[in-house]
Amino acid sequence: MATSDDDFPCAAWADAALLETPLVADALRAQDAQLRDTLRRIVAAEGSLHDFCFANGLCRFGLQRAAGGWRYREWAPAASACSLVGDFNGWDVTRHPCRAGSDGVYSCFVPDADGLRAGDKYKVALMVRSAAGIVRRIDCVPAWAARTMQDPFTGTVYALASDDQLLVALSQNEHAAVLA
Repeated sequence: MATSDDDFPCAAWADAALLETPLVADALRAQDAQLRDTLRRIVAAEGSLHDFCFANGLCRFGLQRAAGGWRYREWAPAASACSLVGDFNGWDVTRHPCRAGSDGVYSCFVPDADGLRAGDKYKVALMVRSAAGIVRRIDCVPAWAARTMQDPFTGTVYALASDDQLLVALSQNEHAAVLA
């Protein structure tokens, strides 16, 4: 069975001999079909991948101040679970789990009563499956973090909750006037 980059646009880098292996080829085809379906749904809902990620990203993703608390959204289509963790919840993944949307976007709401404040450190905890099939937790700085800091002693990078007024304006769909 011959393969081409058109067969696996997301795996064009792969060794051709590896792609010839039926099990690997079938797995890559399934992943590619899932990616194409996800991209098709994003384009149908948002107009383009660019609009989904960049033009509307500041309004849609990351940790944003909302009435009565904080709203968090992360696009992580390869994750099997997602939680918001930080100083405010003792880094406990069970306290603020995110709901998965059909578009690969995870979201949760953190009420003010849960103690998240501007300046608090946080990360997103993702459960991901490696190519070898091993599921593990990774804690990472969210892609849309408005502010970050690096611990000078450990080198660890954290996101910082921010209620910056510019970001509040952006999250209220006033981004066009600010960015124009």
